[in-house]
Amino acid sequence: KKMNELKNCPFCGEEAELKSNYTERCKPIYFVFAECGYCHAQGRAFSNKEINPEYEGWNTKACKNAIKAWNSRVGA
Repeated sequence: KKMNELKNCPFCGEEAELKSNYTERCKPIYFVFAECGYCHAQGRAFSNKEINPEYEGWNTKACKNAIKAWNSRVGA
């Protein structure tokens, strides 16, 4: 998902992708974050409210923020 916009993992050099988690703990909300497909390093998670980012084509503000956070980490 939007892998062409994500830099490779700064720890192992492998490709990363956007992922999402859903929780109903406080209120229904999706979290979007970047994760390395090999070592599973994760970037900062951003809330996406009740909208599933996959249905939005991974084109939400939370997705853009997760990409920016992943790409701007030290060592990236």
